[in-house]
Amino acid sequence: MEKRNTVTRNSELDQIETVHKEDTIPEVEEVGVMLNYNVHVIVTGEVTGRKYDFLHGGSIVKMDKRDAEKLLNHPAVLSCCGTTSSPKFSIVKE
Repeated sequence: MEKRNTVTRNSELDQIETVHKEDTIPEVEEVGVMLNYNVHVIVTGEVTGRKYDFLHGGSIVKMDKRDAEKLLNHPAVLSCCGTTSSPKFSIVKE
């Protein structure tokens, strides 16, 4: 939790007032995600908009947990021949 001090000046009273405000900065929980096919893929997180670059099969990239959950729960895209065209991902246990 971060504390910020804000100083404002009230010109009518010519006084300085200090306001203490506690901002809640959420901690980002990250998980390791591995690309299971040997392709180069750049994924844009659906929640955060961050770019995640998987260089090849076996690449492990730290992702925001919310983006990883969306990615892993995303239905596979079927190609014209009935096979999946989306690379497959999995969570890596640390």
